[in-house]
Parts: sequence; C-alpha cells; structure tokens
Amino acid sequence: MSARSSWCNTHRGPTERAIAVAVIEVNSGPGGTVWSCPDCVARYGIVPLDEQSPDHLATRIQYRTARPPRDAADGTGGADGTGAGGADGAGGAPRRPGD
Repeated sequence: MSARSSWCNTHRGPTERAIAVAVIEVNSGPGGTVWSCPDCVARYGIVPLDEQSPDHLATRIQYRTARPPRDAADGTGGADGTGAGGADGAGGAPRRPGD
C-alpha cells in the first residue's frame, strides 16, 4: 500500500515510497495515517496496515517481533509508539508505550 505522501513518520524523513502502518483517530475533524518507508518497515519489523490481523487495533503499530530493536545509532528508540521516532527528535526505533 503506497501513497502520494513522501514522508516516513518512523525516521522522520523523506522517502520515495510510503507504506501505511497505523491510523490516527480523532473525535472531530479528519483523522490521519502513520506512514513508514520500506526500509523502516523491514528494519523494525513493522506490519503494513493491509497485512495486520483483523483483531489488532489499527491505531497501534503492529510489529512482526515481540519488541522492535533499539536504534544502534542513538540507543534511545522511540518513546511514543507512534512510529514517529524518539521524543527527542533523534528518529530512533519506535517503541510501544511503557517499554
């Protein structure tokens, strides 16, 4: 599943191809989509939205492994589990909340 978007929310940078990995639901106004590039999908074991199991909440990123790897570059990983990288803007590996 690709889109016109050319931004990867996981590494917070441009990409030639974006894959939908989660949705953002809001009470009013339009929601949104979380996008990852093919490299981040492979690196962090992210399951594309169209391959996720039906019982998985689409508002949370689904991983192929029990826990995504920490980013070797900065060692922080993400803090919010949205696939948007670390809270410090370093763009580390996305993590699930509470990890």
